[in-house]
Amino acid sequence: MSSFKSGNPALTDARLQAIYNERIPEQAQSLTIEGVMNKTTLLTAITCATGLLSALALHTGLVSVGTFLAGSLAISLFTFILAIVICFKPEWAQYLSQVYAACEGITLGFITAIFEIKFPGIGTQALILTFAITFGCLTIYRANIIKDEYISGKVVMIGLLALILSYLAGFLMELAGLNYGAVLDGNPLFSIIISVLIIAFFSYVLLNDFKTVRQAARQSMPKCMEWYFAFSILLTLINIYLEVLRLLAKSRNR
Repeated sequence: MSSFKSGNPALTDARLQAIYNERIPEQAQSLTIEGVMNKTTLLTAITCATGLLSALALHTGLVSVGTFLAGSLAISLFTFILAIVICFKPEWAQYLSQVYAACEGITLGFITAIFEIKFPGIGTQALILTFAITFGCLTIYRANIIKDEYISGKVVMIGLLALILSYLAGFLMELAGLNYGAVLDGNPLFSIIISVLIIAFFSYVLLNDFKTVRQAARQSMPKCMEWYFAFSILLTLINIYLEVLRLLAKSRNR
């Protein structure tokens, strides 16, 4: 078997190799690309549905901002734990990924509603742009415009490490009493360029996810793993959406 090459934290080479070797659980049917895409669509739909309900609940005053904030923080912690459990127990993704999508949607709905207060319509625009980016990446990959050999998991891992270090630097600056946000806010154009680069990076991660799914299908991984790959792709889509939301907010602030 050829080794898997992926930079998505949920799709690390070592983890996928171990799953393949274990064949957990052994099934008559094998993973298919269509199956992964169908399940990704379902998880995305669940996320969007709960996100919409969450945003409407806050917008209509059905739930107070304070109550919603406390609830969202609790749900965010729960989804973080869920994500870790799924990553360590991929075979559980078929049971937990829908729960994760629903809970993540609630958190995203709250975040979007907060942005909507200052920038009406921004949520819809961010959603449309995210779908457009996803469709564009899928089209590029299916058309083989970018060959598999040019999509490197190592590049993705380096990029993710750089993002983590930048967020850590910002956190440490805030602890030291330095306004990290002011550094970017003081130069709106630079801030926008950074957001565009981050979106481009996560688009590359998405291409890498598609590549890994194709490799998994070729290696006849267990059918239950379709949910795990769908969950992994959803993680990438959520990151794209959040960064698009930030980019639109920055562009309106100029």
